[in-house]
Amino acid sequence: MTETIAETGTSTKRYNDKREALVSAATRLFNERGVVGTTLAEVGNSVGLVKNSVTYYFRRKEDLAVACFDRAINAHDALVGIAVKQPDVAARVVELIRLHVLLQGEITQRNQPPVVSLGELRALPPPHVDELFARYTAMYRHSRKLLEGPETAHWSRADLNARAHLLVSFVSGIRTLVNRYDPEDHPRLGGGLSRIFLYGVNDPASAWAASGAELEWLSQIPERDLAAQFLRVATELINEQGYGGASVNKIAEKFNLTKGGFYYYNESKGDLIAQCFERSVGTIRKAVNLTETFGGQAWEHLSSIVRGLVRFQLSEDGPLLRSTANSAYLDVENRERVSTELGRVAERIAGVVVSGLMDGSIRPVDATLASHTVLTGIMAAAELRRWVRTANEYNSCDLYARPMLQGVLCPVGP
Repeated sequence: MTETIAETGTSTKRYNDKREALVSAATRLFNERGVVGTTLAEVGNSVGLVKNSVTYYFRRKEDLAVACFDRAINAHDALVGIAVKQPDVAARVVELIRLHVLLQGEITQRNQPPVVSLGELRALPPPHVDELFARYTAMYRHSRKLLEGPETAHWSRADLNARAHLLVSFVSGIRTLVNRYDPEDHPRLGGGLSRIFLYGVNDPASAWAASGAELEWLSQIPERDLAAQFLRVATELINEQGYGGASVNKIAEKFNLTKGGFYYYNESKGDLIAQCFERSVGTIRKAVNLTETFGGQAWEHLSSIVRGLVRFQLSEDGPLLRSTANSAYLDVENRERVSTELGRVAERIAGVVVSGLMDGSIRPVDATLASHTVLTGIMAAAELRRWVRTANEYNSCDLYARPMLQGVLCPVGP
């Protein structure tokens, strides 16, 4: 009897170990190629199993993807559970950021299993996506508790939700930064990110510029011809439903086109994704270029760029394509081009920050980390209405753009 129990325990451990190995392998492939672009056979091959053997552990790819997302959500929730024990809001945020940097560092060094990008969640069909969004919402609410305390009791519900969205988006973006730094620099990275997120980038003498100067150039951004509208609709569908959910038929139906009509305008769906990326990157570049034609200090330029692009995200001309989820679906050539273009835009933003360091309107910060923070917040603005239903292109500047630039603990309201 003892032998039977021991054998059963060994068998269970072997099963669980293989199952976890499949989740880790799938996570790496999903992060590289996307959920839609990965097959069960490819996951199996990476751990020495044929497809039929993989189905012993996961009947369908969607079941495997759910396990990957469960791991990512559980990992974040565990860190929140530790951070929430800190005595005040600032200490909790610092601890959460420190823990995320530590976790990603351990993952990079293969000391911890990888976690999948939550931006890929939309790639799953119902009912899997509905189940996971319910879990993601619970994770968001758990994270929101980190910002609840006596020092924030005067915040409105909208302010709390908007800033919680900033927090979740910010820590989710840390995974793209960590592998650029040596492990010895991770504490410095965490400290730099915490200071920017909590206290912003502007010098205390630089007031929040609420003049609406971005309206002078924002009207020059949109292109409203048929081709531009095609890309806007495709971007919106991909952001909402993922690459898989935004089918060719759904995109074509928005314009009363047949599937054949879609391919008249686009060689492939991947080609459309590349054009959507180019439209989004081009919009950010236009914002930087147009803002620099106005006078004033770099802080005014940076705040105008952020306010304008956040407003664009929530306007009828938005949104921008989320960069976190879709580059995996591009071919190698387009992926490299998109990566290069995104890198150049990040450098442009960093350049504005450096100018602010020189003219004194921006306090001493790491320009690379400030640029990362700004771009992460701008891209996440496309989902602001999920958490703040009353958010619009007019109130989003004070509700969302201000804490992005002046820090999550900055005063609420105009």
